[in-house]
Amino acid sequence: MTPPSKAQFALAVSYASPDRDYVEAVVKSLKGRGVSVFYAPDEQADMIGRNLIDYLHDVYLSQARYCLVFVSKSYLSSKWTNRVERTAAQERSLAEEDRYIIPVRLDDSVLPGLPSTVADIRNATPTQVADLVVSILLRDEPVAAAISHPRGTPALILRAMSFTEFDEEGLRSSFKPFMTRSASKTDVPVELRLPSFLMSTIEAFEKLIESKAIDDYEPDTRKSFAGFVERIRSEAFASILRAPSLVLRPSQRDYSAALELPDSAVTLIRRYVLAKCIALGRALLAYQLRGTPTPEWADVFADCDWTFSVSLMAGLPWLCRSEGTERFLWAQSDLVEWGGMFSPIKIYLPSTLILRDSSDAPSLTDVLTFVAPQLLERELEGERVALLHSALHYPERMRAHSRGEFAIECRHFKEGHLRSWGHEFADPALIDMREGILSAVRLGTISREQALRRLLAASSRFDAERIFDDAIENIFPEPAKD
Repeated sequence: MTPPSKAQFALAVSYASPDRDYVEAVVKSLKGRGVSVFYAPDEQADMIGRNLIDYLHDVYLSQARYCLVFVSKSYLSSKWTNRVERTAAQERSLAEEDRYIIPVRLDDSVLPGLPSTVADIRNATPTQVADLVVSILLRDEPVAAAISHPRGTPALILRAMSFTEFDEEGLRSSFKPFMTRSASKTDVPVELRLPSFLMSTIEAFEKLIESKAIDDYEPDTRKSFAGFVERIRSEAFASILRAPSLVLRPSQRDYSAALELPDSAVTLIRRYVLAKCIALGRALLAYQLRGTPTPEWADVFADCDWTFSVSLMAGLPWLCRSEGTERFLWAQSDLVEWGGMFSPIKIYLPSTLILRDSSDAPSLTDVLTFVAPQLLERELEGERVALLHSALHYPERMRAHSRGEFAIECRHFKEGHLRSWGHEFADPALIDMREGILSAVRLGTISREQALRRLLAASSRFDAERIFDDAIENIFPEPAKD
């Protein structure tokens, strides 16, 4: 991942010394993905003997593509960061049309000169920060990938700028010509625009198939590779182009006369498009042929297991981990509408919901984040699951029950059968889950009673007493016997 020629680093890190442990974990994760980072402790050899005020001012003003600022009380009280690093970074930011400062908020402190409207990263683990930052570094102007309408006619624009950024405003603006349609007419034309870094890799695959170089590979390899490339446009692109129509139909209000684009529809379309882009990116790396150059963006998936699938669940867990909504484990579950009106549907449910108290009904945010994209995928595959309308309008009716069979762990995004494989492949994720619960108790963000319920739920639903029992006893030890 190479910064522009005028910049020596992709990122310059600005932080206060008391926050060093967290910052160092972020830097380690970024460097492990191939990102060039200016991190002062690693640059001591270059800094010795220099005028540090001039040297650091130049670094934060002109030697990085972006400045990652870790905002905290300690940062605001540090004279060095405020007088040198922040001043230079904000001087650059004022001169840039696009963003330069990427704030990572470690508490609620307000950074002078940074508008409150600027989006920041908060409540994130170091790995999540790295995921988001790498996605920002990959961001570029999307190019048209596929269209389902005659050129020059109005269309809904699905525009992904990176693996985590989607142009919601562009989608809303492009919908305006369709607002006069009848609510029953949801089959709208669509244009898909994917990031140029992703499209250039797809085009390189297509050119390889048409070249004589493809003859250097085994016949079975050629057949598999060519079949995958053909499926990208005929299946992967086709499903994304059809997604808005299948979302619009169930998202309309009952008895609505004119076609609408509700916030829930925008959110669901966004999540589906991004998850499919991530799945496509992972599959492109898995299908890369020996001897071909590795894409520059490959480092974003440096910690991922191989997958040859462009299905939604190859991308949705990665998207959720990067935003901090789920970072442990997804388990195959049965989904039904309250009252059992439909046959159970197999989906994946994240530990975020599995460990929640059974009395807590899922919110619309829960459903849009985790469940609705999977229902949409089923509809696109031709399976009439008949639950998408209820999911969007009556999320509290959704009920899911863990099956204890297949699971996807969020360390390497590896899928396996818990009973056939044994639990070992999921153990690291379960250990992380246990430590996350115990940490929340120490920080006071959940009560001991809530922690006990979550630990008991995790122990029973994942059949993992050996991992959770000691933690349960530590929180609620048995009374001493006389």
